[in-house]
Amino acid sequence: MHTDNKRGVAVTEIVLVVLGVVGLLAVVWLAWLRPSQASINTFDQCAQAGNPIQQSYPEVCVSADGKRFTRPTE
Repeated sequence: MHTDNKRGVAVTEIVLVVLGVVGLLAVVWLAWLRPSQASINTFDQCAQAGNPIQQSYPEVCVSADGKRFTRPTE
């Protein structure tokens, strides 16, 4: 094999490994973070997840995906 061929193969292997790691990280992120956002169904869950609460009456919590939850009044 020529030296140029060996370098080309090495670069290709490095690129494939980097792409594999990035892909794996994306899958882990989607599997770990997404379900926690999808499981928000109440004002309390929304607030506990750290989402912003609008200063209104009654208060409204807005989840990361745009869902709005109104604080139940007594």
